[in-house]
Amino acid sequence: MAKEDKKDEAQSQEAEKPAAEESKPAEPAEESRAAVAAKEAAEAARAASKDALKAVKLVVSDPVGKLPEAYESLGENHAMAAGIVFGVVFDLCVVIGGFLAIRNNPAVRVLFRGQLDASGVGLGDVIKLIIIGAIPLVSLALGGLVARKFFKGEGVFRKDLFVSGAALLPMSAFLLVTGIFIKVPLIIVAAMPFAISFSVLMLYAACTEMSRISKRAASLAVPVMLLVAGALTYIGWEIL
Repeated sequence: MAKEDKKDEAQSQEAEKPAAEESKPAEPAEESRAAVAAKEAAEAARAASKDALKAVKLVVSDPVGKLPEAYESLGENHAMAAGIVFGVVFDLCVVIGGFLAIRNNPAVRVLFRGQLDASGVGLGDVIKLIIIGAIPLVSLALGGLVARKFFKGEGVFRKDLFVSGAALLPMSAFLLVTGIFIKVPLIIVAAMPFAISFSVLMLYAACTEMSRISKRAASLAVPVMLLVAGALTYIGWEIL
């Protein structure tokens, strides 16, 4: 009798096992491709930000002389990523500077084909600022590519992106100053020569020391770069 009881108990335990296994919570599914891609993109963004910060530390100490060193220390791929980050910073400064300028002086809205007496910033204005702010990075890099090919310079397009992003940093600061002090023209006029000079000198240094273009040719290459960048930005502005 005892043996039969043990046998029945063993059979009941075996029957309960599948039910217990079925009741266990399902193991978490593997991460989706979208989640993995998002993580990789976030890691890439963090790495690019670190590269950009490293380059900024060098460039700020000597905007003209340290530019080639910053590029060499990062390498082509990391330098390109840093240049893109610089472009994003410039784009943000365009948006913030434009917003501040409109808020502090509603008359500026005439540039956006808005009403002179309007004080708010519409979604259309923000979108336009974002698009316009993204054009100079690419257009200046394309200008660098054209100048490098025409004057038989060295380098790759990744270098052009880094140089164009770095050259936009002084203008980023100038845009913020303009937005804040839009009602104080004297400060804007005083800041403008510094921003323009630093940007032009950085482009010149990139031509002579990084692209190995002669100084004589570089004096023509820089205006070509600015002309291409200005023309494409103007076309984008008119289309929008």
